[in-house]
Amino acid sequence: MGYIGFGLQKWIYKQKARRPFSNSRNGISEDSSFSKNFNVPVGAYNKEQAIDNIDKRKKRDFFIVGSFIVIIVGFGFYFSNSFSIYENENLQNKLDKELGFKLESYTILLDSGDKYFKNGDYLIASTEYELAYKVKPSVELKKKLLSCYFELCKDNSDFCLKYNNLKNEK
Repeated sequence: MGYIGFGLQKWIYKQKARRPFSNSRNGISEDSSFSKNFNVPVGAYNKEQAIDNIDKRKKRDFFIVGSFIVIIVGFGFYFSNSFSIYENENLQNKLDKELGFKLESYTILLDSGDKYFKNGDYLIASTEYELAYKVKPSVELKKKLLSCYFELCKDNSDFCLKYNNLKNEK
C-alpha cells in the first residue's frame, strides 16, 4: 500500500510551519550555529521606520517607472523622427527614379517618332508623338503632332478632328 495524503496521524496534520532559519519548529533555538554566527534581533524595525522605508521604496519605484516611461517615449520619438526622415528620402528617391524613367521614355518616344516621320509612316509617328505628348507636353512636340495629323487628314477624317482639337487646345 502506498502513502496518499497527510495520513491519519493527528501530529502530522497539526504541525505548524517552522520559523525561517531555525532548526526547531518552536522558534529560534539558542544553540544553533546560525544564531551564534548572526545575532540579529527579531524586530529590526519599529513601525515608524517600516512605514518610512515603505514610503522611500514607493518614491524610488515611482522614480524608476517614471524614468523608464520617459526613456521609452524618448526612444519612440527618436525612432519615429528617424523613420519619417527615411520615408522622405525614400519618397524623394522614388520620385527621382520616376522622373528619370519619364524623361527616358519621352526621349525614346520622340526619337522613334522622328524616325517614323522621316520615313513617311505618319500613323505610327502620330501614336509615338501622342504618348510623348502625354508624358511631357511641349510646343515643339505639338507642332510635330499637328503636322502628322495634317498628313493623315488627307486619307482619314478622324485625324482632321484630332488636328482641330489639338490646334484649338491651349
